[in-house]
Amino acid sequence: MNVEYYKNFIMIADYGTLTQTSKELHIVRSALSNQVKLLEEEYNAPLFIRKSKRLELTESGKILYSIAKQIIRHEETAHRDIDCLLNGVAGTVRIGLTMAHPDFVLNNILTNFKVAHPRIGYSIFERPSEEITELLVQNKIDVGFVRQQKALPPLVRKELVIKQKFHVCCAKGNPWISEDVDTVSIRDLDNIPLAIPRTFENVLQLSFQKLGVHPNIACVSGSRLYTVMLAQAMAGIGIVCISDVKDLAAQDVFVRPLVDIEGEESGNVSADRYVIVSTEYPLSSATAHFISFCRENIPYFFQ
Repeated sequence: MNVEYYKNFIMIADYGTLTQTSKELHIVRSALSNQVKLLEEEYNAPLFIRKSKRLELTESGKILYSIAKQIIRHEETAHRDIDCLLNGVAGTVRIGLTMAHPDFVLNNILTNFKVAHPRIGYSIFERPSEEITELLVQNKIDVGFVRQQKALPPLVRKELVIKQKFHVCCAKGNPWISEDVDTVSIRDLDNIPLAIPRTFENVLQLSFQKLGVHPNIACVSGSRLYTVMLAQAMAGIGIVCISDVKDLAAQDVFVRPLVDIEGEESGNVSADRYVIVSTEYPLSSATAHFISFCRENIPYFFQ
């Protein structure tokens, strides 16, 4: 059966009318009708019923609708993989990222992978973790870098873990935290102006309450950039989640591990980032190469 018939069948089901599908595909209505008849003859079952001027899938149509999507995905994957075999890996990796710049590990992954695979490009979406997960389920991205405090949906799996810890970011010469200390406790942040990550706002507030600390929250941000900017301006202390102190290497700031986070030692709270992919959609060759590159190189960046 012609793969185009499956593609057009899916669009007819999505639009609910032959007329609208005809306009979108620039194919005459009678041709689409004939394609549906051929599919119904092929599977010996009606695929649509008419309800309130709309076409709706029969039970047989619903089965074919799901399988038709798989057929199209496999056909696209075959084209990509054969092209990669003949011409080298090419394509675009659609990546969902939480707003965590600067990020030493991720910056190196993206730049070094591009050098190694110049025919592969990126389409990058910066979103909160929950939105990245949803984009992955909808097949709008290929891979996501998230902080996930809740269980992932069944259609998503973790491929890699990027180990990260809580740290404070301080301007050199600030009046609150000395550069001579090795670590900073939650207890040390009493009444100090703080910039904290929105993802861990509840976790940090619980830690403050448990230890009787009265924080002066100056900024709650979804981006690491604003947290670091506040610290650099000596307007407060920033709390960040990073893999390595090199993530925030700058002449005017220093970073120290933050300890006594409620639930961190027990494992109930984690600052780690996860690399996630869909379990429903096959990885393109470009995405598979990207995941392999991450798996081979992420440990290197921690050394």
